[in-house]
Amino acid sequence: MRSDYLQRHLSLRKVILSIMKKEIEYPSVPQTPRELKNEAKQLNEALKGKVVAKVWRHRAGEIAIEFSDGTRFFADWDEKGLETTVTES
Repeated sequence: MRSDYLQRHLSLRKVILSIMKKEIEYPSVPQTPRELKNEAKQLNEALKGKVVAKVWRHRAGEIAIEFSDGTRFFADWDEKGLETTVTES
């Protein structure tokens, strides 16, 4: 019984944290023209009107951009292609 409560609590906490963090991440690197177009559209919507505050690079195939409102954009290149993530605070 206690483990059921704990499981529900952890599950609810994960949902709340997910909503608070509001992360857009693609499970795989888009490959088809349609997937690429959809990703570009979603990135345009997520980043529209943002003001760049900081840009950094930790590795040769990676770039991170932080915007003035705390939103972060990450692009990571590897053998599969370019993977992008937007995290809004």
